[in-house]
Amino acid sequence: FNYLNPDILITRKVSLDGVADVSVTQIRAYMKETTGASQPVRAVIFANSGGIPGALIAQSAEVAVPANAPPGWVAFTLPAAETLSPGTYWLGLHFGGNSGRISVAYESVPPGDAYYRVDAYSNGTNEHFGSGTSDDAGWSLHAVYEGGDSGAFGVTSPAASWFDYLNPDILITRKVSLDGVADVSVTQLRAYMKETTGASQPVR
Repeated sequence: FNYLNPDILITRKVSLDGVADVSVTQIRAYMKETTGASQPVRAVIFANSGGIPGALIAQSAEVAVPANAPPGWVAFTLPAAETLSPGTYWLGLHFGGNSGRISVAYESVPPGDAYYRVDAYSNGTNEHFGSGTSDDAGWSLHAVYEGGDSGAFGVTSPAASWFDYLNPDILITRKVSLDGVADVSVTQLRAYMKETTGASQPVR
């Protein structure tokens, strides 16, 4: 998971396979809220333009993700069903509010499969994505379509690898097993981590 600040627009590339058009009614994101305050969010669909997000196709109604919401799929309903043909699209989330409250599950993806940018939430999502920054965060997002063959495309299972900002004075542990019959001499512990806020943090 990762906290997303206001006026940040994130996207992930997804593929709609098949031969028939579908009628998309909803976008879902795997999210949680752990800071004790809600944050408004909209979901969006962008067309693909040469391998990057292009024109805005649809944006959902605003959803206020409630304080202390547990991990789960949050539904963002489109104001009207959007007909999409098979191909490549970009699903995204646009964050409002006064501070980053929401965490979204994600996994590492190749460069070019995710983009983000700053976009003022109060003005609505830009009609064209414009200049953005490539990212390696593949957000847990999918679109739901209805009709004769209802289904979804995108990430329908939440990412297995989650990140979260950990505050000072917090101690975290995980149970592990040392198998075998002989003693071992431990010299090091390793943790898979990253820093995205622009400041260092001491850890033991």
